[in-house]
Amino acid sequence: MLQAEAALCRIRAMETGRSQNDYQPPARETCRRARALYRTALQTAALKIHTDGKTLSGCWTDRPDMAPSELLMLVREAVTRPDSRIIKQTGRITVTRAHLEGREVIIKRYDLDGPLERIRYLFHPSRARRFWAAASTLRKLGIPTPQPLGFLERWERGIPASSCMITAFVPGTDDASHWLGWTSGTRPDDIKRALAKDLARAIVTLYRSGIYHRDTKTSNLLLEHPLDPERRNYLWLDLECAVCGVRPGRHQIIRNVVQVAGSLGKEATCAERELIIREFAAWFPWLMDRQALRHIHCWTDRRMHKERRCC
Repeated sequence: MLQAEAALCRIRAMETGRSQNDYQPPARETCRRARALYRTALQTAALKIHTDGKTLSGCWTDRPDMAPSELLMLVREAVTRPDSRIIKQTGRITVTRAHLEGREVIIKRYDLDGPLERIRYLFHPSRARRFWAAASTLRKLGIPTPQPLGFLERWERGIPASSCMITAFVPGTDDASHWLGWTSGTRPDDIKRALAKDLARAIVTLYRSGIYHRDTKTSNLLLEHPLDPERRNYLWLDLECAVCGVRPGRHQIIRNVVQVAGSLGKEATCAERELIIREFAAWFPWLMDRQALRHIHCWTDRRMHKERRCC
């Protein structure tokens, strides 16, 4: 278990002589712009058809006039092809790497579980549409994320049933958790420090743009050119968790620190978790306060135990 007092001493020692980065919260105009871009994308005029008590809505950027029924057929064919591969599957989410319309794509399908959740999405945009809107916003703001290509929404007798988001596959990238998580035990320390520093900068870039990602696990980031400091890049995934048009507060920043530190895995050392805190503290010196550190460590411990892991 992490010890707040010992960690405080170690981190402060490592921070001695280190220059602080200059973080300024996003201006109101910046937040307004991010919110406006998101709302505009959220209201994308997707084509919609009704047939046999079912409703389909969707869009495909390469062919704006494509009927949602045709896109649904293409998606179903793509995920059943022999060369398709499921890369993630949970109870309600399936992520598949496949080929569609001559492109290599990632298809993320969201299924709704039970009547209560279906009724809830009568009053909220689908996860696929929220992903679409956030990805479009990030791209317009110059923040790296795979290109959004299209989305689909399906209703049955007027009740939401499922949705699907399609993005371009980005070759030459790797899951960031493979470089920052416990599986990275063989990585040199200087590489780990550089990766952690660039990760903190990537998250701060979101903050400065008026955007907050509520699930900043390392598995929700792709890493491009990890060994090339000039071209190294983090690409954001799972953007249905993004909130646009906000100024993240201290609680939200601490939550992101805990999410990153907790996602390193059960075999990660305390020193590796402290490295993440240290790189965030270069931007937010108040993270070095005794109370903030204690909160981070306790929250991380609870997260690890909740996921049946131990620190």
